[in-house]
Formats: sequence, C-alpha cells, structure tokens
Amino acid sequence: MKRKKMVLSTIAVLFVVGLWFYQSAYGQPWDGNGTPNDPYQIWDANQMYALGYNPKYWDKNFVLMNDVDVGKFTGKSFNMVGNFYRAFALVVSSSEAKLYWTVEYGKIQRSNLDGTGIEDHISAGVINPRGIAIDDTNQKIYWTDVWTGKIKRANLDGTNVEDIIVINRGYPYGIALDISAGKVYWTDLNFGTIQKANIDGTNRETIIRKPNSSYPCSISVDTVVGKIYWTNPNAGRIQRSNLDGTNIEDLVTVGAFWIALDTGREKMYWSVSRKIQKANLDGTNIEDIILEDIGRPYWITLDINNEKVYWTNIQTDKVRRANFDGSEIENLISSKFTGIFDGNGHKIRNFTYEDSERDGVGLFERTGGTAEIRNVCLEDVNVTGDYCVGPLVGLSEGVVSNCSSSGVVWGCENVSGLVGMAEETSIIVDSNTDVVVNICDDYGFAAGGLVGHNFHGNISNCSASGSVKQGIDTYYSGGLIGFNEGSVTDCFATCNVSGYGMIGGLIGNNGGWGHIESCYATGNVLGNLGAGGLIGRNFAPVLNCYARGDVGADERAGGLIGWDYRGTMNNCYSTGAVEGVSKVGGLVGSHERSSYTKCFWDVNVNPDVNGIGSGSDPNVIGLPTAQMQDANTFTDAGWDFNTPIWKFCSVPNYPSLWWEECPVREPDELVAELLEEVAGFGLPSGIENSLMAKLQASMQALDDINENNDAAAINTLQAFINAVEAQRGNKISEADADALIASAQEIIDLLSME
Repeated sequence: MKRKKMVLSTIAVLFVVGLWFYQSAYGQPWDGNGTPNDPYQIWDANQMYALGYNPKYWDKNFVLMNDVDVGKFTGKSFNMVGNFYRAFALVVSSSEAKLYWTVEYGKIQRSNLDGTGIEDHISAGVINPRGIAIDDTNQKIYWTDVWTGKIKRANLDGTNVEDIIVINRGYPYGIALDISAGKVYWTDLNFGTIQKANIDGTNRETIIRKPNSSYPCSISVDTVVGKIYWTNPNAGRIQRSNLDGTNIEDLVTVGAFWIALDTGREKMYWSVSRKIQKANLDGTNIEDIILEDIGRPYWITLDINNEKVYWTNIQTDKVRRANFDGSEIENLISSKFTGIFDGNGHKIRNFTYEDSERDGVGLFERTGGTAEIRNVCLEDVNVTGDYCVGPLVGLSEGVVSNCSSSGVVWGCENVSGLVGMAEETSIIVDSNTDVVVNICDDYGFAAGGLVGHNFHGNISNCSASGSVKQGIDTYYSGGLIGFNEGSVTDCFATCNVSGYGMIGGLIGNNGGWGHIESCYATGNVLGNLGAGGLIGRNFAPVLNCYARGDVGADERAGGLIGWDYRGTMNNCYSTGAVEGVSKVGGLVGSHERSSYTKCFWDVNVNPDVNGIGSGSDPNVIGLPTAQMQDANTFTDAGWDFNTPIWKFCSVPNYPSLWWEECPVREPDELVAELLEEVAGFGLPSGIENSLMAKLQASMQALDDINENNDAAAINTLQAFINAVEAQRGNKISEADADALIASAQEIIDLLSME
C-alpha cells in the first residue's frame, strides 16, 4: 500500500512539474490573445486546469473549443478559477521563493512569487488572521489573530500550529520578528500599544503605549541599527524608536497604513491613500513610486532578493507587484474572475472537488461584477464544500447565462446545483439544473436546486429538477432557491424538497427584498416547520404563481406558502394535497398581517382544511376541481389572459403561465379520447359504428411505422368530419357536432405539422 501511494504521489508531482515547465517555457498555454475578438482557446482538461493556476489571466476572455473531461482531477487537485478570499497582509519567504498572505475568516494562503499555484496552506487553528511574518532561518511562520487575541505560529510547511501569546481582550494586528535577538514585536489596536516578547512567547512586555494618543498599526524592525518602525494612521505619522521603546521619533507626517523596510538599501516603503511611497530610513527624500487609479493599496511587503514590492488593493481585490522604482506593475492575484468564459455549447464532464471544510467551491470559485459565464454545460459533477458551494460558481457577482449542470452536490451553507451565492450585481438567466443537492446536518442553511442564496440578484427564465435534501436542524431549502432576497421571474422547479424548517417547492425563504412573479413549482415538499408548495416562509410580494406538489409538515403547512408574514399574494393558486398537525391550509399554513387578491385552492383535493390554517381571508377562495379547471373562474376574477400572463393549454385544466410550453399530445392519444367521446354520446348504433370505424382506421394508420400512413390517417379523419356534418342537427346536435369536428381537426392539424 505504501509503495502504491508513493507511485501515485510521484505521478501527481510529475504532472504538476510538467505543467509548470510547460507554462514557464511557453508562457500562457492557450491559443488566442484573450481579447473579445480573439479569446484564449481551451481544448482539453490541462488547459482548463491552467486557467485556475494562472490568476493574472482572470480578467481575460476564454472560449471552450471542445467537450472536456476533467475527471482525472479528483479530491482537491483541481485548480478552481478565482479565489474566494480577499488577501490581507503579505510576506515573502526567500528560502522557498513563495508569497504568503492572510485572508479573512480562517486561512493562510500561498503561491509562487508570480502569483501562480495558489493554495490553501494553513486553516487548522486559524480564525481571523491579520499581520504575518516569516522566520526563514528556522522555517517558521507567525501571525496575529484579531478575533481570538492570539499570536500564533507554525512550521513553514503548515504543520504544528501553536499559540505562543494569548492577550485577554486584545486585538493584535501588525507583527515583526528580530530573529537574531529571538524577539517578536506586535501592535495591539485595542490597547493602542506596541509589545514584545521572546520568540516562544515568554517575557512579554509593553514597550510603547498610545504614541501621540493614538493607535499604532503596522510594525517593522531594523535589526541592523536596532530600531522599530510603525505606522500611526490616526495620528498621521510614521514613527520609530529604539528596540526598548525609548527615543520615539516622528519621521514622516502622513496617514500611512502599512510599512516595510529594506535595511540593506536603507529605504522604507509605505502605503497611503492611492499611493505607495518610499523614503530614506530617517524619513528624508520621499518619493511616489506607485499611483493607483482605482482603490488604494493597503498591505505591502518586499522581496529584497528580486527587488520587488508587493501590495494588496482591497477595492479591486487584487495582489500586485512592481520593481522597487515602481516600474513593470503586474496584476498577480485576484479574488475574482472578471473576464468572459464562453462554453460555446460544449460540455465539461466529471468536475470533481471534495473538501468539506472549503468555502467557495465551484468551477469558478468567485466571479466579479464584470464577469460573464455563458453557454456552459456541466455534466456529472461531484462537488463537496462548506460555504458557498455551486458546481459552476461558488460566489457570483456577474452574469451567468444559458448554463446547465447535472450531478451531485454536498455542502452546509449557500449550497446549490449551479451557483452557491448570487450577490446583488448578479444576473442568472436561461439556465437549468438536474442535480441532487444535499445539505449537512449540523446547522445547514440555504440550499436550492439552482441557487443557494440569492442576495439581491436577478434570476429569470431558469429551472431546476432533481431533489434538495436537508439534514437535521437545517433551514431554508427550495427547489430553485434556498434563501431569496432578489427578483425571480419566469422560473420553475420540479424538485422534491425535504428537510426541517422553511422549505418550499420553489423557494425556502423569500425575504423582505424578494419579489416572485410568474413562477411555479410541481415537486413534493416534506418538512417539520414552515413548508409550502411554492415557498416555505414569505415576507414579500408573490404575483401570478402556482404550486401543484403535495405538502407535509408538522406545523405551518400550505399548498402555496407555509408561513406568510406581511407578504402580498395576487392571482395565485395551489392544487396539491396538504397534510400537517397544526396551522394547515389549502393555500397558506399561517399568516400574519399578509394581504391576498383573488387566490384559489382546490377543495376537492383538500376537503378537510381551510384556505388559511391560522385564519381566513375573503380573497383566499376554495373551489371544487371542476371550477378550478374552468376558464370562466379566472377571467371572472380579473386574471389577465391577454397581456399575456396566463393561458390554458387545454380545457378542462388548471391555468398555465404564458411562457410555459404546453404538453404536446400524441395523435394516437387524441384519437383514443375521440373514440371515448363518440361512445359517450349515445348515438344510434349504425351512426356510432360508422363513426367509430373511421376513427379506428385512423388509429390503425397511426400505429403503422410507415410515415406515409399519416396521410391515410388524415383522410379517414376528414371522412369522420364529413360524416358528422351529415348528421348535424339531425342525429347529432349542433353543439356535439362542433365539439367532435374541433377534436378531429386538432388531430389533422397536428399530423399536418409533422
């Protein structure tokens, strides 16, 4: 077994080394130049992998040229496109030629110095890190954790994470090392202090307290002359002192945020406003070296060996670098893909990523507001993550259009079959899924067939099939969207949805900013608290919608909405069977200060419940099936069948939305129904037998696989019409003749189109 693991590890290393050599030797590994008119071309799995490996191309244009199977990348080996986390403080390891950085909410990441090969390096024991420092001599990495008030360290390879200092009520921020003296220095934004300790955390002492009655932020050490430097943004100063905190000097009057020293060249660099500046170590000879057009640089670090300055721009979410003189600026890392990816109608098969602790899981981990992902078909995905999990995009701020997915997805929060979370600038249109979505047992939140959490995004003309399954103690699951706070129009879901709380055939929870219009759901819904055929819990307008699935819940079960709180419902209906213990309604389980206009539910399907389980409303109207399938019921109620909003695919039947594709009836089915219709009129046997013979001849012609027999079927149907006309007003009434001729003509028209 060990030999097998060694062989597999060697193969993996050789593959990555080979890919690196290919990229290093030949530059970007795609044909094209990345522009809209000549996008980079992706032909195979390695080129798809390379897109995730090369962040500097994440603002370019790509097109898929072939069906691609990425199934050889298993576990966590695939390089997803984008980086879910924003980079904070940076540091260079000269011994490893790597760039390390802290990210908000629990990770330290690293990459090659050119930004390629991003990887999650340390996550165990990391809560909310900020400042970071490296001891290349002893192969250690140190960081401050602002939420826990700790200073932590680990081996440079990520192992042996330990707390070395715990500060009660502290907020440690900047950090610097004096390896030769065995000391660690840090700033504390809560106490406004600069403190130091031995490198193992012992002998802690405060050396400076609120210089200039303000709060030091970033810190750096000049071990050559024995000085510490720090920024004091609120006081608008860069200051320094001796290592023991004595002899404080004001060097530069500027609201600098972060500072880095090049002691060999006797220079200091700092970030301020939209600039990076440098000066001599005594503060003289100030120069602007970087001027940012958008946003501002915050955290900076230096690569002394290669004479590079690195910085993060938190507004553009990018890590950039330049030469010490400010020349040759490069974009290295972005947290978002901001370009265009056109799937060109091709399939990406067997995308797999399995990491139950990973946030932001998808082929595209995160996309920005200018991104557009279009015409992508994902087939047979197998994706597992924790937060913001979607096979196509984990967190979307851009456009997703004409995309689809099939397969299996697992996650805990904001989990879906396509996009984990859609931000307020997100647009999702003309997309569909057929996915089994599973949400974890331990406080799962927001799972949907298409989108987990729609945060003020716009979703239209989309659908979801498959199933959505909650675990124990989980909330907000829907056939289309788990938690909605945006606009959803012209969408439907056929998913069966099961779980604990706030579960809907279309949407689990429709929040106060939500707006649902011209949508429907047909899947069955089963939960414990707040289950509805369309929406589990609703706070917002719901217009021109319907639900036809069965619903079951212990409390607050409704054919359309389980729990309605201050919602508005206009021109909606439900037809599914509803069961529960308390607050069970044919249309709504329970409502509080909600309003309704001309809404209906089928009393034949639910004879033992009221329209609203916790009250009544004159605009929540229960009718028998025959009236629910009568067009006059809805036209008399003022429903719009002209604009169009509603239509009938057939009568008798329940209303359908104008954009729905009506079921295509097969000609032989229609002939069989016409035979039953004739038999039910009680005509004289001679006339009945003559008409039946013509229809049976038509049926026989349709059963023949020879397509030329469609003409024979049409001829016999025309003979049927002629025979009915001959008996009109005689043995067959005018009304019956009209009905029989209309049915026969419908079949003729259908055959003529074929």
